[in-house]
Amino acid sequence: MDHLLFPTLTDSAFVTEIHHIDGEGVDSGVVYCEMQARENEMDDVLEYERRQMLFTDQNKSLKSETGGRLRELRDITNKQIQDYHKAYYAPNNICCIVCGMQCKSIVYSSNCNTNSLSITSYLTSRFVMHSCN
Repeated sequence: MDHLLFPTLTDSAFVTEIHHIDGEGVDSGVVYCEMQARENEMDDVLEYERRQMLFTDQNKSLKSETGGRLRELRDITNKQIQDYHKAYYAPNNICCIVCGMQCKSIVYSSNCNTNSLSITSYLTSRFVMHSCN
């Protein structure tokens, strides 16, 4: 849970992971290249257009391309990502589904330095898990 609630996307990691212009003037970055492939594959193009037709602005999250569109990835900043994350990725706005044989103590344990008690108690109060065998 720590990596969801307390991300550490540094400015240098943003350049590598999200978007940058390389030495040859070509758009690059891990996310950018992944989304470039999606925007150029016929199945993905059809899926995106289908979602645009099916869902209204009231269902905006269902219309969205979760990795972002190329034109948006070129302009986004690390600060915008951090602000968005801070606004929406919070314990009171998360649904966590844990599958498989896990003990409660392992699932609810946290190594984060801040808010670990409040997150753990919040998750414990929101989610019921079966005891380990």
